[in-house]
Amino acid sequence: MENKFRLAIVKSTAWLLAPIISLSLSLILTQVPLFNTLGYESSLVLGIVLPFFLGLLSATSLSRVEKFSSAIFTLLAPPLVMLVNMLFVRNCSYLEGLGFYVLSVGFGSLFAYALMRFLKSLNFKFTIAVYVSLYVGIILLPTLYRFYFTPQIFFFNHIFGFFSGAIYDDAIELEWRYLLFRVETLLLCAFLLLFSFRQRFSKRDLIVLTISFGPLILPFELGSDEFGFTSSHETLSQALVPIDADGHWRISPQTDSLTRARTALHLEQELRDLKNALALDTLPNISIFIYPNADDKRKYTGAENVEFTKTWRNEIHITEQSFQSTIRHELVHILFARYGISGLGLSSSIGLVEGIAVAFESPDFDWTPHELAAAIIKNNLAPNKLESLLGSFGFWTGLGATSYTLMGSFVRYLVDTYGIESFKSVYATSNFSLFYNKPINGLMLEWKEFLSEQTVPPALDSAVVYRFKRKTIFQTECPHRVAVELKYGSKALSEKRYKEAQKRFETVLALTEGKNSRAIQGYFSSCLLQNLLDSLALDAVFYKADSLTRRLTKTEPMLFSVANAMLWTRFGSKDSVQILLNRVKEASLSFNYDYAVALRLASLAFGLDPTYFSPLISNSERDALLARELEAKKDSSAQAFIKFLKAERLLAQGNDSSAVDLLLSLPTLEHPELEFQRRYDTLEALLRLGKRDMIPEAIVQAKTCASEFVSRKRKEEAIDALLALYGWQSD
Repeated sequence: MENKFRLAIVKSTAWLLAPIISLSLSLILTQVPLFNTLGYESSLVLGIVLPFFLGLLSATSLSRVEKFSSAIFTLLAPPLVMLVNMLFVRNCSYLEGLGFYVLSVGFGSLFAYALMRFLKSLNFKFTIAVYVSLYVGIILLPTLYRFYFTPQIFFFNHIFGFFSGAIYDDAIELEWRYLLFRVETLLLCAFLLLFSFRQRFSKRDLIVLTISFGPLILPFELGSDEFGFTSSHETLSQALVPIDADGHWRISPQTDSLTRARTALHLEQELRDLKNALALDTLPNISIFIYPNADDKRKYTGAENVEFTKTWRNEIHITEQSFQSTIRHELVHILFARYGISGLGLSSSIGLVEGIAVAFESPDFDWTPHELAAAIIKNNLAPNKLESLLGSFGFWTGLGATSYTLMGSFVRYLVDTYGIESFKSVYATSNFSLFYNKPINGLMLEWKEFLSEQTVPPALDSAVVYRFKRKTIFQTECPHRVAVELKYGSKALSEKRYKEAQKRFETVLALTEGKNSRAIQGYFSSCLLQNLLDSLALDAVFYKADSLTRRLTKTEPMLFSVANAMLWTRFGSKDSVQILLNRVKEASLSFNYDYAVALRLASLAFGLDPTYFSPLISNSERDALLARELEAKKDSSAQAFIKFLKAERLLAQGNDSSAVDLLLSLPTLEHPELEFQRRYDTLEALLRLGKRDMIPEAIVQAKTCASEFVSRKRKEEAIDALLALYGWQSD
């Protein structure tokens, strides 16, 4: 009787173990933002855990009916729990989430079951131990190998299915290559199960069946790069061509020769300057892969919207569009790798890793990291405990822009106050007490006191609220569905499939209660261009745009889009356009916005043909328009503005000499943003041309112009950075 009771306890434990773990884990996930709906993230976690226990279930002494019922309860619990949780948490794509769940947990469980059946058929003495070792090894070994030795940060795995890679790439969707990969999983499961039941086949039939699997499975393994399951440096070497003598820096073969030459020169300049700025004795060989667009980078690496560095390989992956603004940031990661953890080149603190890169990255024309950090803290947009940003959880779960900016300011303070060598010493371990003789909270307090002395003008308050008062991916409803629709909506818009774009952006508006600014701008643009294509009246389009804009808390970007469209379509009055543009300027969003506004206000004042700002004309048509306008305008101020636009076009085309002649011939431009851009561009072109006798005066003029702005510090930093880049030293 006692033995029967013990047997009942053992059997009930074996039957209940997997369902209880499944139910418990599902309930825990409902309390974690981003994981609390059935989707990619929750399926990934469940796909790592549940197949393990279902594999163990198949090794128990339970009957087939008992095993089957336990497995069914285990597999059904998460979708049902998440379905009930939809009463409390919105899920915009439950069916897609179910697809992720089936591909991850369903197929992973089948593989674990087949693996256990295969091991049991071999009659090992320690079958369970071997199963556990293989399970952990299959999850970790291929993943770690590919992460460490190959370009990719995405992974396909026969147990958990698919890991997408970067946290900031919101557009995660079911892909054809995921489905194709699971076909390979099915074939492997079939082979393992076939071998498990080999006693039921004759020897000849078993040989024939075994040989038949080779031609089925082999193409998946040999063609894994082509199918997109894996990526390799050999594949990248075929897709991208070298732009340096040693073949370390590679770019798209479709990139024009001017861009290739400028890219190579820029890299040489950045490395030379960073060697001096970081006090380095030598520079390592660095592999840099520059992709033509985000889609290609995602295809080969898994990162679409994130530029990244593998410090242990001295390897950078970046797109052409982000090259100028981001390459210095990524180079700092590489150059500081020698001071990081051996074999990884990283710090134990993610805050220090990103902080040093932000501290020495290319300056824009807006605000310094210290100014931004001071305004972030003043406007209560910083974490309550700033020390949390040094750790991975605190850094990644907050808004990325906030974490990067605050840590950039903190690290810059440490370097400026205590020297670069002290920071090099603390980088690997982040043991501040050892290398600074002060605890981290003491250093943070010093930094906050330093920031309290920074001036925060109203324009900076406005810019900070615009940039940093946003929800993180963990706080956003349906982030992946929204990101995917935005992605394909933007693609359809760029390819002139305006009706499809409208539907995509309408979907996003429905998912976000009409409050997504990118969707509103995309929807407005696609409706506008479709109406122009069909020669329909534009009144309804602009009326709808006005209605959608009122839903936004940050209206200025949309107001600019509307004003720009009114300008080049000649819809509405000149005064209406000016009012909207001035509202955008008053918001102080960024220098780029202010510059774009200034261009359009000047064009209105001087009567420039507004078609110049149309997205429907080509660059050659834009050049021809400027030539006509220059010939037609007699007013000297109007001619000066048109010559400025022509000079900017010449700079973009690589004609520095002609551009400089035009820029130097101009009188002072009325708008300070245009005048500063003229002075900065003149200085940069003179540096490229090596006009040493003209450079000192150009420096004085650029800095004098910068001093007229509230954000003068950052503009002066940008000028100094430009001079350092070209190795300029005053005689």
